[in-house]
Amino acid sequence: MKYRQYSLTTKSGGKDLGMRTDAMVQRLRESEVLHYTTCLNALESVRTLQLCNEALTTWHCLQRVNASTVSPPSLHNVGL
Repeated sequence: MKYRQYSLTTKSGGKDLGMRTDAMVQRLRESEVLHYTTCLNALESVRTLQLCNEALTTWHCLQRVNASTVSPPSLHNVGL
């Protein structure tokens, strides 16, 4: 695999190097924020599904004990 080699100097004598570096740092920060936001949203979705599964499991257990008085859990409370 060939890699390009970039020079730290520019035709303008390096004056805009700081601006380009700042822009790259800003892009990296935005990318990192997006990455962590995506990960946290995925974890939140997994936790929501776990809570729904636990609610349905509990409901099925209670239904076996006394089917006439137990109604199914509402999934609207967990955002589904």
